Amino acid sequence: MGSHRAVIHLGGQHLWIDCDNYTSDTYAPIPCDSPKCELPEGIDCNSPTRPGCTNNTCGTASSNPFIFYITSRGLLEDTLISRGNVELSQFMFSCVNNDYLAGLTSGAAGMLGISRFVISIHKQVAEKMNVPDKFSICAPSFGIGKLSIGIDQLNISSLLKTTLLLVNKPGENQIYVGD
Repeated sequence: MGSHRAVIHLGGQHLWIDCDNYTSDTYAPIPCDSPKCELPEGIDCNSPTRPGCTNNTCGTASSNPFIFYITSRGLLEDTLISRGNVELSQFMFSCVNNDYLAGLTSGAAGMLGISRFVISIHKQVAEKMNVPDKFSICAPSFGIGKLSIGIDQLNISSLLKTTLLLVNKPGENQIYVGD
């Protein structure tokens, strides 16, 4: 899948990345009539042929809350490799074009959704690696943070500052804007 930086989106449904310059020998588009397209309630995609969007490729809604825009682009799968070189084959994600990166931090190539949606990253990791469907985020004041998925062995929550998350009703739009 290559190396990509992504903004974490607590309400995002899945990983989406800019595929304008995406190349991979192992990606595969997800066909509209496949069971995998039914998981995210995918829709048809009729964009020009490119990685992630070919004729009869399943599409899914990708949102960028910084520009208040939702688009439907091709859904595909490829091998995701973590920093620790853990490989997840057939990892589902969506492609968008470069214009959709507006508002993201410099160097980000997409958004990493960690909502309760069926193809969010923690759901896919938990299912494929047989680990608990749990995640934690370390967001330091400066420097690089960390997203951990499936860790159940160590409970240090009493030592950390925590923030409760709003839980959306199923089917609600995930975008919230506060003062």
